[in-house]
Amino acid sequence: MHSIIRAQAKAGDRNGALETVKLALGTANKIEVAHQKDGGLAETAKAQAAAGDVKGALETANGITNPYIKFTFALQEIIRMQTTAGDKAGANETLQEAIHTANAITPATAKQSALERTATAQASVGDFKGALQTANAIGTPHQKTAALRAIASAQSGSGDMEGALEWAVSESVPYVKSYALLGVAEGVLGLKPRQMVLSPA
Repeated sequence: MHSIIRAQAKAGDRNGALETVKLALGTANKIEVAHQKDGGLAETAKAQAAAGDVKGALETANGITNPYIKFTFALQEIIRMQTTAGDKAGANETLQEAIHTANAITPATAKQSALERTATAQASVGDFKGALQTANAIGTPHQKTAALRAIASAQSGSGDMEGALEWAVSESVPYVKSYALLGVAEGVLGLKPRQMVLSPA
């Protein structure tokens, strides 16, 4: 049913897509097994976002009880849709919900990964201050460094090289500082940060 919604939206049949969404949402809410219900709601939220009903998608996502499912399979997709549509203000609002949701995720490894993705998304919509706050809350060095590199790249790529350099050079850990500076250079050159191949000692 969710693929039908996306096909309707792609074909421009928004009204038809939204009607199918109602059917999907009603079906998902009847599921008794919690994780299966959460999965159904997440898929419905994604389909709603694809159909242009971001408000409805967020309402559906708020019905998901598992924070990992809510973050990974609903909020990330909604934020992507908002960003693609140029709705930076809306994406920033959803990102605040994403931060709250990410902090509720267990185990810790999944939480750190979610925070890394959130920080990167914040940087992509120009919220560099918020992105740095999120990145600095990450407890694992590798993922924190990856987030800071992405933030530095986005900030310098937006034309604010001086702003990116200001915090990058102030990093006290040489490993982190080197990747942050690399991100600055990548942003200036218009390159996307590559996957890190080294891990901190």
